[in-house]
Amino acid sequence: MLPPALLYHGGDIAAAHARWPDWKGPWLDLSTGINPWPWRVPKLPKEMLARLPTPAERQNLLTAARRAYALPPDAGLAAVPGSEAAIHLLPRLLPPGHVCLLGPTYGGHRAGWEAAGHRVTEAPEPTAADVLVFCRPNNPTGETYPGLDLDDLAGRYRLIVVDEAYADTAPAPLVQRPGVVGLRSFGKFFGLAGLRLGFVWGDPTFTDPLEAMLGSWSLGPQALHWGTEALQDKTWHTITRNRLRRESAKLAESLTTAGLPLHGRTDFFCLVETPDAHRIADRLGQQGILVRAFAAQPTWLRIGLPPSMKVRGRFIQALWAARAG
Repeated sequence: MLPPALLYHGGDIAAAHARWPDWKGPWLDLSTGINPWPWRVPKLPKEMLARLPTPAERQNLLTAARRAYALPPDAGLAAVPGSEAAIHLLPRLLPPGHVCLLGPTYGGHRAGWEAAGHRVTEAPEPTAADVLVFCRPNNPTGETYPGLDLDDLAGRYRLIVVDEAYADTAPAPLVQRPGVVGLRSFGKFFGLAGLRLGFVWGDPTFTDPLEAMLGSWSLGPQALHWGTEALQDKTWHTITRNRLRRESAKLAESLTTAGLPLHGRTDFFCLVETPDAHRIADRLGQQGILVRAFAAQPTWLRIGLPPSMKVRGRFIQALWAARAG
């Protein structure tokens, strides 16, 4: 049996060590869906760590984000310490109500809304509720919901939250409408998840109080300065988008060849479906490879991009062994 810690979030190497203590080598973590080729951070002057960040530095970051995401000029924009923070703070801007969550999807959304006193119903398509929440592309299925018309939906809900954590490689047209906000994760595309930086754009009725809720110094100098520079690095953006697309296609082909049918994918990960998903995850763990299994969908495995051809070969070899064992 896989422990709950390995079924809720990816990236928990400590939980992997505890589950498979006999593995003594380095771990290959394919459980997170984070770009394995991160933007190279420059040196940060030490004096920046000895003083408080300034409003001008925060404004520089917001300006860079507005340009990088091609936001409409009238869209509100808030910088947050990771989109996970926004997932848990946005529900507190509304009184408890009914939330329709399109799923199956990332479990943090249900947790955030329920913690704030809301009732959450998971559904495959929009149903009557006060709030609609969905991921585009969806985590973990990769679904992009092309049939959803935000112009039509905006009048049916008090708030629509569109989680665009994996949208950097194929962004959908941004729709600025009353009652609509979008979430952007900096860490996934730029491969710097530990920096804890994200953005909320859209209706200022929600982005402005969110900024106020966070206070003056919610982001440190690393997030402010590295975030600004990375968002302005358009050459790196283009190279990385192309690389992620290529490597995702290669991984999908390798998984199909290994006999695991794809259930969905994005440019950051592949989702496969197999009756023995948990057993395969356990056998891979015994070989020092962590993939993402699920409690509510026990036939699913989400697999992130291996960082090199050699590593992909190691994973596929281990996968064949896990399936045969």
